[in-house]
Amino acid sequence: MKFHQNMFLAASATVLLSLPVVSLAADNQEKDQNSGGQRNEQQQGRPQQQANPQQQAGPQQQGKPQQQAGPAGGNRTAVATRHVQQSNQWRSANSNWNSNTVWQSNPNWWRSNASFRSYTGVRVNFFYAPGFGYYSVPQEYWGRSWNAGAYLPLFFLRYAVNDYQAYGLPPPPYGCRWVWVNTSILLVDLSDGYILDEINNAW
Repeated sequence: MKFHQNMFLAASATVLLSLPVVSLAADNQEKDQNSGGQRNEQQQGRPQQQANPQQQAGPQQQGKPQQQAGPAGGNRTAVATRHVQQSNQWRSANSNWNSNTVWQSNPNWWRSNASFRSYTGVRVNFFYAPGFGYYSVPQEYWGRSWNAGAYLPLFFLRYAVNDYQAYGLPPPPYGCRWVWVNTSILLVDLSDGYILDEINNAW
């Protein structure tokens, strides 16, 4: 009997010792499966990063500069044609307009003109505009003069001859203006500064 009891106890002990090992192995396997599933769920729920368009572009596309819009050759041709038409129309309608100006009848007309009250002679790097007085000229325009067919810098358009009729000047065409520029008077297209006509040394 003792022998059978001992055998029974030994077998029971073997079973008991083996149970935790199986349980631990099963637990570990279950944990591995659970953690793997969580990782898969996290990866599935995570939004995919979009590729950088610069990385997708090939080396030729990355090195190619973007084109900037600029004036087309056709536009320049159209503008030049328009100015030629303007000049021709102006001259045909005002062929002898300068003969009616005050400086043709009296070269010293400006001495008794109220708009020249503050005029005291030439000043270096300054221009004088009747009704405006002396004004500082940007250095890039020092000593410059402009003639018909050239483009007057838009800086000077503010010095308009508002009382042009008092000087015997004809009305400027639509979109144009008479402008004081130093001792000259220029007929200018306001859209781009194109000079249609000129009067040099008006005083």
